[in-house]
Amino acid sequence: MTETVCPLCGVPRPPGAKQCICNYTFEYDKLHASGPSDSARAKTPRDAAVDRGLIAAVALVAAVVVAVWFHGSGAQDERSRPELGFFLIAGGVFAVCGGVFAWDFFMSHRRARFLSFFLGRTGTRYLYGVLGGAFVGMGVAMALL
Repeated sequence: MTETVCPLCGVPRPPGAKQCICNYTFEYDKLHASGPSDSARAKTPRDAAVDRGLIAAVALVAAVVVAVWFHGSGAQDERSRPELGFFLIAGGVFAVCGGVFAWDFFMSHRRARFLSFFLGRTGTRYLYGVLGGAFVGMGVAMALL
């Protein structure tokens, strides 16, 4: 399968081009140039379900740990900002959902591609699950506890 349109700028791919005019390197050419690796193999629906469940579990554990730690650290005082907690909860839920469901627009962002270069796509999904869970936990501790 060959990409025919750049996912970043939407410009049609010239025949035989390895990069777009916006410097996006077409993904499928990178995979086939060095041969398929383990991360390039097609995942079965069972593998995807296991990944989703594990990422959600990791996010839940991170949320509980951060909520307990943040609440126990005496961060609540007379200058409490519960509205900030609700924003953290919303942002954390968005990050967890982006990691769990591996949304294309979420994982093709330049920062996510940078992380994917070092951690791989699955590692990036787990990282977003942990960060999102930490944001949810901190938001719950700030807003509700």
